[in-house]
Amino acid sequence: MGLLDPSELPADAVAETVTFGRGKSRKSFTFYRVPMPCQGPALRRDSSGRYLAYMYAHFVFHWYEGESAVRIFHGDIDHPNNWTLPWTFNIEREWAREVLAERARQWTKEHLARFSKK
Repeated sequence: MGLLDPSELPADAVAETVTFGRGKSRKSFTFYRVPMPCQGPALRRDSSGRYLAYMYAHFVFHWYEGESAVRIFHGDIDHPNNWTLPWTFNIEREWAREVLAERARQWTKEHLARFSKK
């Protein structure tokens, strides 16, 4: 495994150095925190009607006008063949871009937290 070339990192990456151990076994590691990629929210239309589309961390959320259920996919909002995922959640608030973005980020963070070490 080669060393990371900092020029390959996105401009918004933040370096964080952590030191482990004591004495001769002391080692420092630098991690880079990069914000989750996102797209949208954008207004779209298909044969089922108008919907808001938002992508956060490559989870794509479709929220159709007049519905409370938000459908979840994997991919990006501009790709027509996203993978359908087996989850949904409901939003019982005004159908608005900001509402979808806020709730989608919350769902993603809660979902990903299930896989982190405690």
